[in-house]
Amino acid sequence: MPSRHDLFTCLATALLALSLGCGTTYTRQTLRDDGDLSVVLRAELKDDATVERYFRHPATISNIRLAHILSSIDVRTAVDDDGGQRKPAIETSLLYPLGGVLSEALAKAKSDQEVLVQITRKEKRLGIFHQNYMTSFVAYVGGDDLLYIHLNRVDWPVPKSSNVEVKEPAVGREVMSFKVIGANAIAPVGHQAVAVEWRDPSFRKASNIRVGPTGKVLRKTILLGEPEEAPEDTPDIPVERACPRRTRRSAKSRRDHRNRVPPPTPHPAHPPLRAHPKTAVGEKLTLGGNPDCGGFGMGS
Repeated sequence: MPSRHDLFTCLATALLALSLGCGTTYTRQTLRDDGDLSVVLRAELKDDATVERYFRHPATISNIRLAHILSSIDVRTAVDDDGGQRKPAIETSLLYPLGGVLSEALAKAKSDQEVLVQITRKEKRLGIFHQNYMTSFVAYVGGDDLLYIHLNRVDWPVPKSSNVEVKEPAVGREVMSFKVIGANAIAPVGHQAVAVEWRDPSFRKASNIRVGPTGKVLRKTILLGEPEEAPEDTPDIPVERACPRRTRRSAKSRRDHRNRVPPPTPHPAHPPLRAHPKTAVGEKLTLGGNPDCGGFGMGS
């Protein structure tokens, strides 16, 4: 009769074999690994052969276009973290470096390889101490010719302790509390992934970033909340506010015998402007304006 020790050993061996059999095995090709930046091409293995994923690789996407795409991805953090604020998924200083390495990796990847990117930036605190922040994601161009980006960590503060194990990014692995926000040509796929129509003309130019005089990349707007929209209707501006010169002359000419200026008379609302029915095509149509302020007109 086997002892308890033998039974425990057999059970542990069976569980280990089961876990190894159920786990996914990968083969990796390292493109860059310099400490702060890691770029890896990863393929799934089965029966000692790579599993065909039918990615549209190699893919040729310019580094500038990819930087513009990354700058357009926003996330909303969990309410428990910082009030659920909206912020960029990729820190501004990382946009063009990541655009370059991602462009290079997609051009070298095969149809069975996905791109793993992990980058760390340092930020000085109190002028003395440094805090490391990590960003990681998985990217590939799917069979539908859409660029898929699965975010894993978004500017994650790296703990000072060396005992913390940081796993490589993987599709479906959620280690932070945030949700992606859709945008033009960017559709959320789950909580932390997007599908990008990377050929969209809107990514030719930067819509929300610019390069400053010193070469530093800056954001045009601070994404602390929803973008403000311009009002649809502009209120009418009184003549006294629209043209100060006319106001001063009118006020002087309207002084009474005691040199006092009476209150301004309210102006009636202007009827909608309509062209005269006899105005022919090609004829100049002039609209009334303020001659002191230059006037305005419209011609064909």
